[in-house]
Amino acid sequence: MKLEANPVTTPRRALPFVLAAALLAPALLHAGLEDAFVAGAASFNKALLTPPKLVAAGLQDFRASSEEDQLIDLLGDSDAQVRAAAAKSLHRYALTSDRAERALLDLAGDHREVAPVKREAIKSLAWAAQHDNTKRKLLSIATDFREDAAVRAIAFKSLYVVAGQDDNVGRALRDALSDSREPAAVREAAAWTLWADQNDDSTRRALKDILGDWREAGSLRVEAAKSLFGAMNAADAERTMKDIALDDRSPEALREAALLCFLLKNNDSDVRAMLGDISRDRNATARVRTAAIKALGDLTLEIAQYFHLSHYRGKFIDPLENQ
Repeated sequence: MKLEANPVTTPRRALPFVLAAALLAPALLHAGLEDAFVAGAASFNKALLTPPKLVAAGLQDFRASSEEDQLIDLLGDSDAQVRAAAAKSLHRYALTSDRAERALLDLAGDHREVAPVKREAIKSLAWAAQHDNTKRKLLSIATDFREDAAVRAIAFKSLYVVAGQDDNVGRALRDALSDSREPAAVREAAAWTLWADQNDDSTRRALKDILGDWREAGSLRVEAAKSLFGAMNAADAERTMKDIALDDRSPEALREAALLCFLLKNNDSDVRAMLGDISRDRNATARVRTAAIKALGDLTLEIAQYFHLSHYRGKFIDPLENQ
């Protein structure tokens, strides 16, 4: 999904930062990938900060403002599906409109509201998490044991924009990941989101601890592996992934994730040899062999979405779209 620039107004406040694939840039050793991600970050930043030129600016502004008003009104509709659709459509206003942001925050924090509606409101607030009030609210929802697990999970995921920039967010994610008392959905969401904080040593250790614990659920370990994709330039992350990739006792889905991580290292002759050997191994499953073959190639949209990246070939792709 491409996030369009808001046609209503110029941004009401300067963005503290723009989370883009620049988070991954230090790890992108594969030729051409770093440039593509950095270019994507720059173009996305420009799109956010520069409203499009309007031929009939006054009329366009009026229409857009009317649309925002209508969507906010629909948040109070009696039909939950309508409320959810309105909350989803308000994502294009949440970053730059105080009214839309407040309305979505009220909906997200309403204990009487049903979970599917709250989830859409929270997803629409993801980029507005760069604002302290929204960040605090999403973090409060994510860490509230009284809240529905699915709502908490999407609140954690919607903090990906600030996960690598705010120590409190990173700490909360690591705590949720490591706490066996937490619901599985919440722990997996924490693992999912920590890709944005993979440059932090504590985060990498927490993810590796999950990967090394055979008692943990396979789905949790897979999410932990995915979040180390951007850290493959770190020797400890590469060793961890190689151990999993070469171990035929590793669960199939986990081994697939580990192999795909080597896409960022496939210019290394030893890595290419390993991937080639696994791709020809008749004792390995088709899923594992296919992952090895894909890792020998280039970054595709499919793989970018698999690792829930935010950019592909210079364009923003919403990692929350199918969450």
